[in-house]
Amino acid sequence: MTKKLLLFTDYFIPTNIRSDTSQLYHARAIAVAALVAPIVYIAISISLFTFPTQPDSRAFGLYLMAITSAIRWAFLIAMRCGFNFTTLKKILIFETTATIAVAIVFTGGVIHSPASQLLPIAMVTAFLFGGSQLGVQLSSGLIAIVAITVAMEFSIEIRWPHVILTEFSRAQNAILLSANLAIMVALIYIYEFTSAALRRDRDIEHQKVVQLSQTDPLTGIANRRTFDKILAERIAQNDSPSAAKTFALGNIDLDGFKPINDQYGHQIGDTVLQAITMRLSSALRESDCVGRVGGDEFMLIIDEMCDPLLLAQMAKRLLHILHEPITTSAGLIKPGASIGFALFPAHARNLEALKKIADEAMYYAKRQRCGWHLYDPDTDKAVPTTESYNTNTLY
Repeated sequence: MTKKLLLFTDYFIPTNIRSDTSQLYHARAIAVAALVAPIVYIAISISLFTFPTQPDSRAFGLYLMAITSAIRWAFLIAMRCGFNFTTLKKILIFETTATIAVAIVFTGGVIHSPASQLLPIAMVTAFLFGGSQLGVQLSSGLIAIVAITVAMEFSIEIRWPHVILTEFSRAQNAILLSANLAIMVALIYIYEFTSAALRRDRDIEHQKVVQLSQTDPLTGIANRRTFDKILAERIAQNDSPSAAKTFALGNIDLDGFKPINDQYGHQIGDTVLQAITMRLSSALRESDCVGRVGGDEFMLIIDEMCDPLLLAQMAKRLLHILHEPITTSAGLIKPGASIGFALFPAHARNLEALKKIADEAMYYAKRQRCGWHLYDPDTDKAVPTTESYNTNTLY
C-alpha cells in the first residue's frame, strides 16, 4: 500500500527533484498533503454540519478549506510542470502561515481563537521546508506579532470577528487540537524520515569515497596504497618468533601490454586488465591478496608459502591462467606475463626491501623469458622451469 502511494505521489515529482534525497521527501510530503486535502476538507465539512454552529461559521470553514485544498492542488500541478521547487516551498510556508492567521482573525483573535494553537505548525513548516534561517525569521516574526497583539488586547479593546458560537467553541477547539497534534506528528515524522534518509545516503557516499580511495577504479582490487598497507600489516603480524608464519610476495608484469594499448586502444587494454584481475582473484585463497600497483603491474601476497616446490606449482598455475586467450571486441588476445617472488622473512623483513627483491626477481624472469623467478640470495638463479610462453598474440 505504501509503495503504491509513493509511486502515485512520485508521478507528480519531476526527475530533477528525485535525484536529491532531501528535495524528494519534501516533494512527497507536499504531494501527500495535496492528495489528502480533500479528505480533510470532507471531514471538517461533516464536523461543521454535525455541530450546531452559526451559518457564518459553516460558510467560513468551508470557504477556507476549499481555498486551502485548491492551493495544495495548485502546488501539485506546479511541481509536476517543473516550477522552481525552492520557490514553491516558500509559497507553501507563506500559505500555511496566512491560512492560520486568517483563521485566528475570524475566530476571536489571538487570545480567544482555538486556531491560535495551530501557530507552531507554521513555525515547524518553516524550519522543515525553508531551513533554519527562514524558520528563525518566521518564528521570531510570529512571536513578536503575537506578543504585540496580546499586549494591545489587554490595553485596548479590539473587536475581532467571531464566527463560532461561544457555547459550541469547545467542540471546535477539540477538533483543532486533534488536527494540531496530528499535523505536528506528521511534520516530525517527515523530518526524522528525511534526516534518516540523508544520513543513509551520506553513509553510502562516504563508503563509496572510502572504497574509491582504497581500490583501483578499473579492476576493483586493492590499489598501490591499500596493498602497501595490507603488506605492512601482514609483515607486522608475522614479524615475531611466536608468529612463525611466512608468505610469498609476487610481482607480476604483463609482457607486451603497451603494444596492445597502442594497436587496439585503451578500451581493449582495460578489458585485458579486468580479465587478468578476475583470473588472479579466482586463483587465490581468501587469506591471499592481489593488488594493482601500476598500469600493467600486479602484486600478490600468498599466505603461508615457504616451500619452493609449492611456490613453483603456484607459479605454473598462475602463468597458465595468465596466458589463456582473452575474448575482446578486437578478437582473442593472448597476453604474456613475468612473475618474480620474494619470501618473508627469508629474503627480507622490511616492506620496501621485500618489494625491491620481488621486483628484481620479476625483471630477471622478464630478461631470461623464463616465465617466473624466485629470488635466491645464495646463487641468484632461476628455479628450473620448462614452460615457454608466447606473448600478446591475436588469434
